[in-house]
Amino acid sequence: MERLYDSKQARDVDRLTIEDCHIPSVLLMERAALHISGRAAEIYNNCIKDNFFVKNKKILAVAGSGNNGGDSVAAARQLSEKNIVCDIYVISNNIKNSLKEQLDMASALGINIFFDCPDMSRYGIIIDGIFGTGLDRDVSGKYKTAIEEINNSGAYVISADIPSGISADSGKVLGCAVKADETLTFGRNKLGMTLYPAIDYAGNVCVCKIGFPEFIEKQVADTYFLLEKDDINSLKKREDNSNKGTFGNILIVAGSENMGGAGILSLSSALHGGAGKVTMCTHISNRTAVLSSVPEAVLKLYDTQGTEEICDWIRDNVNNFSSVIVGPGLGTGKEAKSIVHAVMESSEVCTVIDADALNICSDELLRNKNIFLSKRRKYNTVITPHIKEFSRLTGLNVSEIKSDIVNVAKKWAKRLNVILVLKDAKTVITDGYKVIINNYGCNGMATAGSGDVLTGIIANAVLSTPKYSHSDTEEERKRINAIQLENVSKGVLLHALAGESARDEKGNNSMSATDIVKGIGNVLK
Repeated sequence: MERLYDSKQARDVDRLTIEDCHIPSVLLMERAALHISGRAAEIYNNCIKDNFFVKNKKILAVAGSGNNGGDSVAAARQLSEKNIVCDIYVISNNIKNSLKEQLDMASALGINIFFDCPDMSRYGIIIDGIFGTGLDRDVSGKYKTAIEEINNSGAYVISADIPSGISADSGKVLGCAVKADETLTFGRNKLGMTLYPAIDYAGNVCVCKIGFPEFIEKQVADTYFLLEKDDINSLKKREDNSNKGTFGNILIVAGSENMGGAGILSLSSALHGGAGKVTMCTHISNRTAVLSSVPEAVLKLYDTQGTEEICDWIRDNVNNFSSVIVGPGLGTGKEAKSIVHAVMESSEVCTVIDADALNICSDELLRNKNIFLSKRRKYNTVITPHIKEFSRLTGLNVSEIKSDIVNVAKKWAKRLNVILVLKDAKTVITDGYKVIINNYGCNGMATAGSGDVLTGIIANAVLSTPKYSHSDTEEERKRINAIQLENVSKGVLLHALAGESARDEKGNNSMSATDIVKGIGNVLK
């Protein structure tokens, strides 16, 4: 997994590098600028060679008042040393010492410096150094005008560290933001740039090393992570000396009368993900549909009159399974509520709550009856809501959630004592302390049943988490919970990559949840 910085961590790693490692800020700035000038020169020379630029097109470095401005001005100086003509536009009159030093050097070399906005259409490349990761207010005044001019210039835009106007924490556009073609970000990628809408503003993101010591980065950046494709390789390996019991027995409690489809998808994905055995507890009316679709399934059937009997069976048997799924296609009626309560009251194994079970829990929370989610469990419960389900669960409206999705997710995961998989265009996975972002997948996965496939994959992915014992210390429990979080996130990654496999075969418009199930095997193979 790739470590990410939020705005505070970005400041801290810079400060600790300077204070504890005695690496001066001017050296860090020079290294950052070398990445910018090198990339700008590469683009400029390619454009000249291909006759892309009209005659006299130049490069413009746009600076705010602080270190990001210093990066862009230093890059302009370095470009001038390569005989590439650059101009500098400084927006602020209240400039910091780090920027003033760079401007003094640029001025001594005869580089044009403007303090009034030039005609940006005259430039082929613009280096954006207006704001950095510390921006926490809406952009206004001449800063807003400059950003709008950049976006309307038609130039190729390179942003230093983060597009100006983007929140490094939430990915929000703070009033307005630079629409970069690429962003050269320093040390680590920024949390906000892994989220929408920032993704649409950052362009191609390249992480550039500028001399932050690795031990400082690890010390500072240990909260936010981005999944990488290679993380899939650490999913549970299969040993030759094994049997079906070695690979777990999953219980899926799903499917009210004649509503077996969602449970079938969870069942199929759990088996395709590698589970040794899967038992589905479902209404008797779904028997034929389940066995004709997945003949490998073991069934525990009940009818509407036998709800109390099946609840007793769940209480007596749930902890004989390796993990449990409850909710897909279960409905929200009286019988479904009894079944969900039976699972939540009794299960001491990892329990994945989705779909209708989430809606039932939402009703409980609205009545301040949150014992089913917030009580202390041996394993963290996993909940997998999409944004609308999460809105019902928390009482927040969708726009509130989307405006600060990471912090909202952290807050509620901690409050409910769960591992939260908050599904959106980019999925956030968190236990309330550590946050993992998934940026894989495709828009073809926005299709009915995709979430049911995910629950089956997650229930299988958590099977490799070490088991608790009553003698475990608090430190050991934390270690096991951390492994559980990572296993859940790898399940999310497998689901996303399976979706990409389905897209490659069927296309975004035509793929279905069943195609995602088939994609699981392609990815694992």
